Amino acid sequence: MNEKIRHITVIIPTSNTYDLVKTAIMAHEAYHDKNKYLLDYIVVENSSNECDKIKIEQLNDRVKFILNDVNFHEQFKDQPHAMQNVGSFYNASGCEIGIHAAKSEFVFLSHNDALPCSHYFWDTVFEKFDEGFTLIGMIQDPGRIKAAHCSGLFTTLKFATEVTRKYTLFPRYMHSYPMNIPNNEIVQVWDACDALSFHGRKTKGIKEFIFENTQNDKSLASINSNHQDNIKFKSLHPHVSRCYDRTGRIIYLHCGRGTYKSRGVYAKKNKKNNILDWFEFIETSLGVELKFEVEKQ
Repeated sequence: MNEKIRHITVIIPTSNTYDLVKTAIMAHEAYHDKNKYLLDYIVVENSSNECDKIKIEQLNDRVKFILNDVNFHEQFKDQPHAMQNVGSFYNASGCEIGIHAAKSEFVFLSHNDALPCSHYFWDTVFEKFDEGFTLIGMIQDPGRIKAAHCSGLFTTLKFATEVTRKYTLFPRYMHSYPMNIPNNEIVQVWDACDALSFHGRKTKGIKEFIFENTQNDKSLASINSNHQDNIKFKSLHPHVSRCYDRTGRIIYLHCGRGTYKSRGVYAKKNKKNNILDWFEFIETSLGVELKFEVEKQ
């Protein structure tokens, strides 16, 4: 009997970062079994710049580019608490737009600097889904409500749509006095997409699972270092988050910030992980052919 092909839309909010978007999409293409999984891609450009549209849509005939010409910098210019984390508003907005445009059964929210790195990735995700987990995160945000982080977050389109229609994926703020924080400051209580975990935990039948990862437990890097499939990752900078399947195999990576800022600014050498090293690792160690040159800063 033929297995049912699982249809997933990978949603990638971005801001003038073609090189990272291309790397993520090429990795997804390299690490999924096309006889078992059908991947669509929605890239949401959070700016007024359409210069990458043609290049991005030419990456794959299942890639859709959506321009999200919103300016939260202008909208929140008089709200310092929001400006401090304005990137989260762009991220949440991009995810909502992607969810509303998706036509698949499942969605996978991703940062542009995160990607699968194992042929076991989707099998592992659906193993957890078939066990009854609807919300599956690669990483858990260690702060606030400890939500599944949207750098790699899988769920059904049905559930994601329900949350975005009834509520919002945007960050949430409140005055601090109920939490006994001095000076009655306005504090952030949710980050982008935390609403999925919050409402999922209150919804009957929605179970959440977080894979083991080095963002939440740094000791796993040494514990799992001798797994045969993990040898090629030893050269990767320790700031890159590794996510593991139940055998200790690395299946997903999140490069993280301190490396590549929005609007195409690269980190300097010796400051955490350099994005040029990230691209080199993806090509040489993972075998994903990127075919582009990145201008060094």
